[in-house]
Amino acid sequence: MTGYEREYNLRQLGLMLKTIEEYQGGLQTLRATIKKLEDLSGCLIKPFPTWLKEFQSTWGMLEDTYAVMLYEKRTHLNNEEQEYVDNAISKLTPLVQSEINKLKKDKVES
Repeated sequence: MTGYEREYNLRQLGLMLKTIEEYQGGLQTLRATIKKLEDLSGCLIKPFPTWLKEFQSTWGMLEDTYAVMLYEKRTHLNNEEQEYVDNAISKLTPLVQSEINKLKKDKVES
C-alpha cells in the first residue's frame, strides 16, 4: 500500500468513526448511518479482506435490522432491535479503530 492509499484509507476510516459517533449522539438516523458506512467502506483502497469481511458482517446487522423495520412498515426500532443495533455499533467502533491503528503503525514502520 502506498503512502497516498494509506492516508486516503485513514481519512475514510476516520469518517466512519465520525458517522458512528454521530449516530450514537442522535445526530443522524440509522438509515443515514448504514448508507454512509456502506459508502465509506466501499471507497477503501485495498482493504484487508479479513477486516472487510468482519466489518461487512457487523454492518450487515444494522442493515438487516433496518430492513425488517421497513418491511413491517414501522418507523422506529423496538427495544430488542435497538439493543441489537447498539450491540453492532459497539462492535464497529473498535473494529474501525483497530484498522486505523494498524495503518498508523504501518505508516511509522515504512
